[in-house]
Amino acid sequence: MSELEKHLGIVIFTSGKIANNVPLKKLNDLYDDLQNRSKLTDILNTYEGLARGVNLRLYDEKLVKIARKSNTLAVYSIFREFILHRRLESNNPELWDEFEKLVLKWELEDKKLAEKKR
Repeated sequence: MSELEKHLGIVIFTSGKIANNVPLKKLNDLYDDLQNRSKLTDILNTYEGLARGVNLRLYDEKLVKIARKSNTLAVYSIFREFILHRRLESNNPELWDEFEKLVLKWELEDKKLAEKKR
């Protein structure tokens, strides 16, 4: 069980694969519980801070990619729907947007690299 799973009390990683289908309802239920809310927002805020540091060039992007890229992409995939939902609910379109910008940038780079290899 990953640290993320222990932290949230849900199973996300199975057999080395990412279960990116954690239902939005499950994440919202966790968010509704104040104790779990802080755990969940701590995780997303950690990735937001990391992404902001990369996006502002305070952190070396190459180093962060080597160390955290796959986990960053996985966490975003798991929480994407939840992030979009929280933006609407809180009327805050910038909520965790640095995290999203970095993920979208890396995904686009991966796509371009894959197309180049064809």
